Amino acid sequence: LVLFKMLLMQIIIFYQAIPNFYSAKTPSIMKHIGIRQLVLETDLEDASNSWYDLKRGVEGLALALDMNVCEVAEQTHENAERLYFGYSGEAER
Repeated sequence: LVLFKMLLMQIIIFYQAIPNFYSAKTPSIMKHIGIRQLVLETDLEDASNSWYDLKRGVEGLALALDMNVCEVAEQTHENAERLYFGYSGEAER
């Protein structure tokens, strides 16, 4: 139980959810957190719209961080692999 709590705390500290993409403060918060600590998610009930929702998230991050959408998509994918599977990048597969 202690190990689980420590792991959960690590996830909360090192990976941040952006609560409101439409807030004026959001871009500065995303810049402060940094691209290597952000993952994309969707909580849509209808999974058929999830790609559109994730695409909007990538575009929003790219705009806020002044990055290319491909770079954001690749980095957030790598972050998700690191978060959920404990590895990242082609070399570790």
